[in-house]
Amino acid sequence: MQYDNIAWYNEYDELDLGMAQGHMTVQTIGAASVYSREFELGWVLVNPSDNNHEAETTAVVKLAAPGRVRTHSNLHSAESELPVVESVTLPAHRGTFVLRAETGPAVRVLDHTDV
Repeated sequence: MQYDNIAWYNEYDELDLGMAQGHMTVQTIGAASVYSREFELGWVLVNPSDNNHEAETTAVVKLAAPGRVRTHSNLHSAESELPVVESVTLPAHRGTFVLRAETGPAVRVLDHTDV
């Protein structure tokens, strides 16, 4: 695996979490180090831990507030259709976008005419 290139997926261009609220933080959960950054409308969580020991490095991240996980498969689903969660299970070498549940429409999916 090459780590000198960053994969970019088109859906990244369609998510709008608003302005960043502070700096990235690192939290140790078991054997995993989970990086997170809070935004106005949600969070980005990343677990870059070694996936050769996935059982030990899968992290259950408790959210600061209720949220809704936005994924590739539900990118264009109505936010109200996404379940509200209090925590997220994050395996090694994975990341996720979590929308704030309490703010109403948390993340806009941008129409290309908006850009």
